Amino acid sequence: MASAVFAAIAQAVVTIASGGQFLFLGKGGYIAFAGWTATYAALGAASRALFGQAELDTTQGVNFNVRDPASTRKIIYGKCRIGGTIVFINTSDTDNNYLHLVIAVAGHEIEGYEEVYFDEEKVWESGSYLNDWDDHCLLKFKDGTQTTADTDLVNAATGFTSAHILEGTAYVYARLDYDREKFTSGVPNISFVVKGKKVYDPRTTTTVWSDNPALILNDYLLDTKYGLGESSSNIDQTALTAAANVCDENITLLSGTQKNYTCDGILDTGTTIKANVENILSSMIGTMHYTNGKFHIMPFDDRTPETDKITDDILVAPISITTKRSRSSLYNTVKGRFVSEEMNYIVADYPEQTTSGDTDDYTVNDGETISLDLNLPMTTNQARAQRLAKLTMEKSRMQMTISMQLNMQGLKYKVGDNVNIVNSRFGWTNASPKRFEITNISIIPDPERGIVVQVEATENETSVYDWTASQDQQDYVIPPDIGVYTGTTVVAPTNLKVYSTGEKASKFEKLVKVKWDGVELADGASPYEPYFSHYEIIVDKPLGKDKTYTTTDDEIVVTITTIQTRGATKGSGISVRAVNTRGYKSTSAGLANLKASTVYPSEPENINNVVSATYSSPSVPQLTELAHEAGIIVQEGTEITYIQVNSSGVALNSREYVFESTAIRAIRFGNVDPEVDRVDPPELVTNGTFSTDSDWVKVNTVGTFTIASGVLTGTDVGTNDFLYQVIESETGLKECTYSKTTSGTNGTVGLQIYDANDFSFLATSYESASGTHSFSFYGGDFIIVVVGFAGVGTSAVYDNFSVKDKADAIDKIRFTVPKAVSNVTFTHAETNKAGVPATGVTETYTGFTGTNLTNADGEPYVEVSLERASTEVGLSQLTTEVTATWTETQIISGVTENVVKTATRKMTLTARVL
Repeated sequence: MASAVFAAIAQAVVTIASGGQFLFLGKGGYIAFAGWTATYAALGAASRALFGQAELDTTQGVNFNVRDPASTRKIIYGKCRIGGTIVFINTSDTDNNYLHLVIAVAGHEIEGYEEVYFDEEKVWESGSYLNDWDDHCLLKFKDGTQTTADTDLVNAATGFTSAHILEGTAYVYARLDYDREKFTSGVPNISFVVKGKKVYDPRTTTTVWSDNPALILNDYLLDTKYGLGESSSNIDQTALTAAANVCDENITLLSGTQKNYTCDGILDTGTTIKANVENILSSMIGTMHYTNGKFHIMPFDDRTPETDKITDDILVAPISITTKRSRSSLYNTVKGRFVSEEMNYIVADYPEQTTSGDTDDYTVNDGETISLDLNLPMTTNQARAQRLAKLTMEKSRMQMTISMQLNMQGLKYKVGDNVNIVNSRFGWTNASPKRFEITNISIIPDPERGIVVQVEATENETSVYDWTASQDQQDYVIPPDIGVYTGTTVVAPTNLKVYSTGEKASKFEKLVKVKWDGVELADGASPYEPYFSHYEIIVDKPLGKDKTYTTTDDEIVVTITTIQTRGATKGSGISVRAVNTRGYKSTSAGLANLKASTVYPSEPENINNVVSATYSSPSVPQLTELAHEAGIIVQEGTEITYIQVNSSGVALNSREYVFESTAIRAIRFGNVDPEVDRVDPPELVTNGTFSTDSDWVKVNTVGTFTIASGVLTGTDVGTNDFLYQVIESETGLKECTYSKTTSGTNGTVGLQIYDANDFSFLATSYESASGTHSFSFYGGDFIIVVVGFAGVGTSAVYDNFSVKDKADAIDKIRFTVPKAVSNVTFTHAETNKAGVPATGVTETYTGFTGTNLTNADGEPYVEVSLERASTEVGLSQLTTEVTATWTETQIISGVTENVVKTATRKMTLTARVL
């Protein structure tokens, strides 16, 4: 039951609603509104609807920074995007490399910042810089609770002191580091996605961030600084709680759910309080009225009618009915704008709401289109905007209005109540009453009837509140961005190729032709580069002496260089990029590690060779035969277009093929000798039998190495315990043999070999098992080092170390696939064997199983060796054929396919002992 209201006869009733209505009864709570309600402050004044449009103008330009000493402060509710007001600007550093900006965002405490945009590029999100923007700017965020000035800004910029706290103002300090490539259009517009003001929630008695429209309107009414400054005792808390619950209800969408109503946007303190209230009310199609000394906040909701029906018993005059609305308040189409979160918080149109094509087509019934432009400045979701528009249209279709005069019992009703009316004259029975919503109440003194309660009401059926996503939610089409060319991005060249020129500049240099697909031409270059100036070609030399060329053509002849370093061959890199007339450069297309030793293909003379057949996927021999029949000279790099045809010669599809030849590179090792004289090489290690301490330098820190009785003993030795000997010898292959007599558990001792000239590491051996062990290494003067290998409490004993030049006859060949491919399968087959197998003859095949071995250039290889012991006079010989098979991914006619490739090389190995 509604509360009875009867304070003073000299009180007026005024109404404000979404889109303009505001309802008042009483005087004390609306003094601040007197300037625009005075016309209603007379006895018996009729209620009027203030149908002003919600002011979308307050959202225009809010995403842009302004510099205005008289700029108004902004109130942020919910979540939105805002530019803010620049309140401080200065530069620092010798060349003014740093620009300091202080941007005031809101005149109150906010919940926090979620995103930062420079123009339309997002540079910061949820606490992290994006891309490399942390190298080009500094952002510091203040939420309005700060009690001191920002120290970094005070120290960096003249004019901003410790007294500049900006207390009660949420602001951002932005330092921009000068970089013409980054800030191509000068100082960017900086905007922020912000979660705004915290509001009080009577349901939890806490003040937290919320986008609930009822709580937000309550906050604005209470705000003594920017709002109405009303007392909380003058706001009906029961109605507020009910309104907040209605706003938080979930609504089912085509995908997921969303809150019934939210309020997300910006209020301008330079706008009237009335306009700001209307903007908040627009987000929930709400009304607010003042009854019995309290404000009542009421979102659009299907409220249960009052228990007591209005019957003829309390009527003091016949009911007056109007069955049709005027065209000024009747709509069959609703359209308008809102601030779209889907389009990054710009003002956009939501889908037009109409009943065209429905069973009950309002446009057909009305005989014409009657549109309402409904702007929703505090709504950011397109589905919610559609629903608000649809419900507003349905509400306008409730056309029947009544005016009735009630006796004193009418005082128990209030504006906003739904009531059931029973009246036999109109056929509204007790079992089937007619439902109306009270829109206005006036109290009229009558000398004959006493106090008369004048009630205005509009029919209000439950169908008004119907909204079904499957029927009512429309697709929201986000228009594509219209690309505006600024000249700050440049289209890059593509498809770099290197061809042979047949010329060599020197032993380690070669002239090659580099070609690419150009970007400035209209014949296939896409997209077109309208402000092309030239290409910049950079050749990276192995020793760092890079050279830069420029040309307007799509080809150039350059010099590439190769150098040999320890264990690797390094080549040149080539990169090509386009430069426009403003000096901006594209990304580079590049090729790396181009070597002078590489055989590059000749530039194809005819790249438009076309052959056809019925094969769906021709093999290499089939394609080669077709090319020969067509008179095409097949050579390295020849490009052929193959067209598959049916039996009638009708083309079915086509593909592009390029002929490539890949030969395995075979290199014979230079540090082995395939032909030797039988000889017993001398011992290189002095006192390798450990008869005395001489000739070994010992370093003991934790454990000890001792030499006695012909053995070397390591006791409790770790990695800081070692002994060594420097040995002079001729460069060549050597073999080290040592005997371990006692097996250590944790006390393994290792043997390491280093080059005596540059201390490079040559070989190592760690063995815990007893017995004789051996390994080979290649070098000249060397250092033999015995080192501890952890293991306190254990020992290891050795009785012999021997190093001799290896005099065996060895022939060793490395087979390399000359390209960096992976998962290569190598196989070998041997023929023409002589003296194999035989006593003292060993064949070794390395890298044929397991993971590929690769050189410093990433090229996979295997090794084959033939070794004949120096004690076995005679000849061993074999011919080995190595085959490599691998798969490469290639784009053929725009389709990515796996292509199986093979390469074969046959070599003969010989090992002879004279």
